[in-house]
Amino acid sequence: MAKWALAALGFTRTMLRKIPEPTLKEYITPERLKKWMREKYPDLWKVFEEEGEKAEAWLKNEVEKDLLPWIFGRRLGRTSPS
Repeated sequence: MAKWALAALGFTRTMLRKIPEPTLKEYITPERLKKWMREKYPDLWKVFEEEGEKAEAWLKNEVEKDLLPWIFGRRLGRTSPS
């Protein structure tokens, strides 16, 4: 099962890397993810709202420091793709 999950993540990353970085940065934002969460996962959205600023800071960090760098193959502290 883990192999399938890793393969799916790898495929997703490969496809997303074909989209220009500025375009992805325009679409993968905390604001858009919050809207998506509110529409698709209302139970999760309730928890997110309850956490307030803490949740906002967490989501911003996840997008900027984890998600976008992962898509483009960057590690923390690196500026060029691997």
